[in-house]
Amino acid sequence: MSPNLDDLRADREYALLLSCCRAHVRDADTDAQRRLAAGLDGARFLALVERHLVGPLVWHNLRQHPEGTFEPELMAALSAGYRENAFSELAVTGETIKLHRLLSGPGIPHCILKGLPVGQRYYGDAGLRQAGDIDLLIPAPMLAAASHLLAGAGYRISNPIEQLKPHQRSYFLFTDNQLELQTPGSGSVIELHWRPLQLPSTLAGLDLSRQTNRWAVADCRIPFLDDEETLLHLCAHGAKHAWYRMKWVFDLPNVLESLEWDWPALREKARRYRCERELLLGLAIAEQLSNWAVPATVRPWLDEFDAPGKHFGFIAQAITRPDRWMNTPAGIFKRNRYMARFNDGLDCWAYHLATVATHRRDWEALPLPDVLFPLYFLLSPFTNTWQLARRFVTGLAGNAGASGLAPAERQSAGVPER
Repeated sequence: MSPNLDDLRADREYALLLSCCRAHVRDADTDAQRRLAAGLDGARFLALVERHLVGPLVWHNLRQHPEGTFEPELMAALSAGYRENAFSELAVTGETIKLHRLLSGPGIPHCILKGLPVGQRYYGDAGLRQAGDIDLLIPAPMLAAASHLLAGAGYRISNPIEQLKPHQRSYFLFTDNQLELQTPGSGSVIELHWRPLQLPSTLAGLDLSRQTNRWAVADCRIPFLDDEETLLHLCAHGAKHAWYRMKWVFDLPNVLESLEWDWPALREKARRYRCERELLLGLAIAEQLSNWAVPATVRPWLDEFDAPGKHFGFIAQAITRPDRWMNTPAGIFKRNRYMARFNDGLDCWAYHLATVATHRRDWEALPLPDVLFPLYFLLSPFTNTWQLARRFVTGLAGNAGASGLAPAERQSAGVPER
């Protein structure tokens, strides 16, 4: 039987995980954590913490309990993970400062997406959010200058575009939204975005020059998205990935409860940015999984949107099943059906068609003169069939589909992979 989001509250390990979603811990959360400690499967809980990348926040919550409330082995592992994340945070902070200075020199506009500024502004401590990749947004016309500058500084671009032919380059810039770079020495990953999300219509028209939030660190004031844009981006990003990491879910209550929001104005901005459905889904997820108190203004919006009926079933599978499940035939089909519900115009359908019509891997496997670029569309049925077969084989092991969900009346079905 497929899991649903209500099952998470009946599952001791997931329920404890969800109770740790806030940096500003509520009494109700502390009481729930104390109640759930008895009978906890510490190994499974730790696996869920690691799978969902929420170790620092979980440690912050559970360390407030008297010694002995939770297993010593569990607390030791969480403490070690917290310290490891602190070192990662320092490395990411230093790398972000370096990137900011590099891009500021020639005047290339940029801002941070998600990342440590979210932890600093909305959690109150950047170290409570798991450090990860560095996501930088720049204007699309500045991509060539920025990538050339960073390559000259020693950053290695894993998917360079300089060698692409003109038609290939234009197609790639339309169907993708980022270049991946690795830092010299450390191997940290930087994603250089020329639009906030892959779908060109989502958050289209975002003006970097009007973003006033700044992350003050060292002697720098590093730009990041304003509050409304941050919330909309977090909701759109989470929706795109079906919220399969609790890290993204946990952002919601910390952002939502840190400010007073003008809800009608926010919804109108979401309409302009063409991410209204993603916003409503994010608010529904925040209510369902973090017990966020829905404002009276928002309540009828969520009732009409009906996220439980439209989206929660697939999201529950995405959250509780191993990552590789997405590459099984069932996962591919369900994800495509889920994503189709966010298309709000013909341009969205055209974009999704373009992503499967041809791909960079086709151009690398079969180099053709630029004038023959349209031939790739004729070859796409064969290349897509081959890629689907490869994904089926690599994902077949995940089709056992162990959900990682073990309510009290079920046996533990195993733990999700990272």
